[in-house]
Amino acid sequence: MKKYAIASALLLLFISTATFAGTQDCSTRINAIQTQIQYARQHGNVNQQAGLERALANVRASCTNAGQIERAERAERDVQQKQEDVRKAQAEVTEATDKLRDAQNRGDAKKTKRAQAKLADKQNKLREKMDKLRIAQADLAGLKS
Repeated sequence: MKKYAIASALLLLFISTATFAGTQDCSTRINAIQTQIQYARQHGNVNQQAGLERALANVRASCTNAGQIERAERAERDVQQKQEDVRKAQAEVTEATDKLRDAQNRGDAKKTKRAQAKLADKQNKLREKMDKLRIAQADLAGLKS
């Protein structure tokens, strides 16, 4: 029974994360919460049902399509900022690559090792920024659908 409760909680956490991420219009969010309330009711989870009913009341009270439009505009600005961050990180990788090449051409092992470390660091930062951009793009796509 305990395993079932944990699995159920994880499933609902996953569903609620997707539902409440602010990426859906108001009616879709309301419908999703109502579905979760029915699920909680069917499985006798009174505490979860009460929490979902509070969430439903909050969504009904505060969710407006104008708010959704505002969230979409913020998401679009966020994507643009993240794209700029990626461009800057790409430029830093290019610069670090050039410095590595210069150090290798000079035959300086110490500078080459240092340049390799800096290049690896810049590449990691670029990957992180690209991941953040992908997440922001997915959030924006969810708002537009």
